[in-house]
Amino acid sequence: MSTPLRYRSARYLTLISPFVYGTPVDAAEGHTRARTQLPPSVRGYAHQLYAITGWSSRPWLRRLRVPTLVLSGHGDRLAPAVNGRILARSIPGAQLRVLPGGHLFLLQQADSAAQAVERFLDAVPDAQVAAGTRSTT
Repeated sequence: MSTPLRYRSARYLTLISPFVYGTPVDAAEGHTRARTQLPPSVRGYAHQLYAITGWSSRPWLRRLRVPTLVLSGHGDRLAPAVNGRILARSIPGAQLRVLPGGHLFLLQQADSAAQAVERFLDAVPDAQVAAGTRSTT
Protein backbone atom coordinates (compact mmCIF):
# COMPACT_ATOMS: atom_id res chain seq x y z
CA MET A 1 0.00 0.00 0.00
CA SER A 2 2.93 2.35 0.48
CA THR A 3 3.60 2.53 -3.25
CA PRO A 4 1.31 3.55 -6.11
CA LEU A 5 3.16 1.09 -8.39
CA ARG A 6 -0.03 -0.98 -8.77
CA TYR A 7 -1.46 1.96 -10.75
CA ARG A 8 1.57 2.13 -13.03
CA SER A 9 2.38 -1.51 -13.74
CA ALA A 10 -0.25 -4.05 -14.81
CA ARG A 11 2.24 -6.83 -14.07
CA TYR A 12 2.79 -5.63 -10.51
CA LEU A 13 -0.98 -5.23 -10.00
CA THR A 14 -1.57 -8.80 -11.18
CA LEU A 15 1.15 -10.06 -8.83
CA ILE A 16 -0.05 -8.32 -5.67
CA SER A 17 -3.82 -8.29 -6.24
CA PRO A 18 -4.65 -11.48 -4.30
CA PHE A 19 -2.84 -10.07 -1.26
CA VAL A 20 -4.16 -6.50 -1.50
CA TYR A 21 -7.68 -6.96 -2.87
CA GLY A 22 -8.46 -10.50 -1.76
CA THR A 23 -8.96 -11.76 -5.32
CA PRO A 24 -6.69 -12.00 -8.35
CA VAL A 25 -6.87 -9.24 -10.94
CA ASP A 26 -6.20 -10.27 -14.52
CA ALA A 27 -3.99 -7.76 -16.35
CA ALA A 28 -6.24 -8.16 -19.40
CA GLU A 29 -9.29 -6.81 -17.54
CA GLY A 30 -10.48 -3.42 -18.73
CA HIS A 31 -10.28 -1.74 -15.33
CA THR A 32 -6.64 -2.76 -15.03
CA ARG A 33 -5.81 -1.05 -18.31
CA ALA A 34 -7.80 2.01 -17.26
CA ARG A 35 -6.06 2.37 -13.91
CA THR A 36 -2.58 2.02 -15.41
CA GLN A 37 -3.34 4.53 -18.18
CA LEU A 38 -4.19 7.33 -15.75
CA PRO A 39 -2.46 6.61 -12.44
CA PRO A 40 -2.75 9.02 -9.51
CA SER A 41 0.06 11.45 -8.87
CA VAL A 42 2.39 10.64 -6.00
CA ARG A 43 0.93 13.62 -4.12
CA GLY A 44 -2.64 12.45 -4.82
CA TYR A 45 -1.80 8.93 -3.68
CA ALA A 46 -0.22 10.28 -0.48
CA HIS A 47 -3.38 12.30 0.21
CA GLN A 48 -5.51 9.19 -0.36
CA LEU A 49 -3.44 7.22 2.18
CA TYR A 50 -3.66 10.10 4.65
CA ALA A 51 -7.45 10.25 4.28
CA ILE A 52 -7.80 6.50 4.74
CA THR A 53 -5.83 6.53 7.98
CA GLY A 54 -6.98 9.82 9.44
CA TRP A 55 -10.71 10.35 8.80
CA SER A 56 -13.91 8.58 9.70
CA SER A 57 -17.56 9.37 9.03
CA ARG A 58 -18.73 7.00 11.76
CA PRO A 59 -19.68 9.69 14.32
CA TRP A 60 -22.21 11.14 11.83
CA LEU A 61 -23.65 7.95 10.34
CA ARG A 62 -26.43 7.70 12.92
CA ARG A 63 -27.83 10.96 11.51
CA LEU A 64 -28.53 9.48 8.07
CA ARG A 65 -32.25 9.20 7.41
CA VAL A 66 -32.28 7.86 3.87
CA PRO A 67 -32.64 4.26 2.74
CA THR A 68 -29.12 2.85 2.73
CA LEU A 69 -27.60 -0.26 1.24
CA VAL A 70 -24.10 -1.22 2.31
CA LEU A 71 -22.28 -3.55 -0.08
CA SER A 72 -19.16 -5.41 0.94
CA GLY A 73 -16.95 -8.01 -0.69
CA HIS A 74 -16.61 -11.25 1.28
CA GLY A 75 -12.87 -11.53 0.64
CA ASP A 76 -12.03 -7.80 0.69
CA ARG A 77 -8.70 -7.24 2.41
CA LEU A 78 -8.62 -3.45 2.13
CA ALA A 79 -12.09 -2.93 3.60
CA PRO A 80 -12.97 -6.26 5.26
CA ALA A 81 -16.59 -7.36 5.44
CA VAL A 82 -16.58 -6.65 9.18
CA ASN A 83 -16.23 -2.96 8.26
CA GLY A 84 -19.41 -3.25 6.20
CA ARG A 85 -21.17 -4.77 9.21
CA ILE A 86 -20.01 -1.90 11.43
CA LEU A 87 -21.11 0.63 8.81
CA ALA A 88 -24.54 -0.95 8.41
CA ARG A 89 -25.06 -1.10 12.18
CA SER A 90 -24.11 2.57 12.46
CA ILE A 91 -26.73 3.76 9.94
CA PRO A 92 -30.33 3.50 11.19
CA GLY A 93 -32.22 0.87 9.20
CA ALA A 94 -29.37 0.17 6.77
CA GLN A 95 -29.27 -3.11 4.89
CA LEU A 96 -26.04 -5.04 4.40
CA ARG A 97 -25.26 -7.34 1.48
CA VAL A 98 -21.95 -9.21 1.53
CA LEU A 99 -21.19 -10.36 -2.00
CA PRO A 100 -18.65 -12.85 -3.32
CA GLY A 101 -15.31 -11.40 -4.26
CA GLY A 102 -12.72 -9.06 -2.85
CA HIS A 103 -12.19 -5.31 -2.91
CA LEU A 104 -13.01 -5.06 -6.61
CA PHE A 105 -16.30 -7.00 -6.36
CA LEU A 106 -18.19 -4.14 -8.04
CA LEU A 107 -16.10 -4.71 -11.15
CA GLN A 108 -15.52 -8.44 -10.92
CA GLN A 109 -19.03 -9.35 -9.76
CA ALA A 110 -20.86 -6.53 -11.53
CA ASP A 111 -24.02 -8.55 -12.24
CA SER A 112 -24.42 -9.68 -8.62
CA ALA A 113 -23.78 -6.18 -7.33
CA ALA A 114 -26.22 -4.62 -9.81
CA GLN A 115 -28.91 -7.14 -8.85
CA ALA A 116 -28.45 -6.36 -5.15
CA VAL A 117 -28.75 -2.63 -5.85
CA GLU A 118 -31.81 -3.13 -8.09
CA ARG A 119 -33.58 -5.27 -5.46
CA PHE A 120 -32.84 -2.67 -2.81
CA LEU A 121 -34.07 0.23 -4.94
CA ASP A 122 -37.18 -1.65 -6.04
CA ALA A 123 -38.11 -2.18 -2.38
CA VAL A 124 -37.77 1.49 -1.41
CA PRO A 125 -40.86 3.65 -2.02
CA ASP A 126 -40.11 6.72 -4.20
CA ALA A 127 -41.68 9.08 -1.66
CA GLN A 128 -39.42 7.71 1.06
CA VAL A 129 -36.33 8.41 -1.02
CA ALA A 130 -37.51 11.91 -1.97
CA ALA A 131 -38.35 12.80 1.61
CA GLY A 132 -35.16 11.27 3.00
CA THR A 133 -37.14 9.31 5.58
CA ARG A 134 -37.61 5.73 6.58
CA SER A 135 -40.82 3.90 7.15
CA THR A 136 -41.17 2.63 10.71
CA THR A 137 -43.45 -0.23 9.73
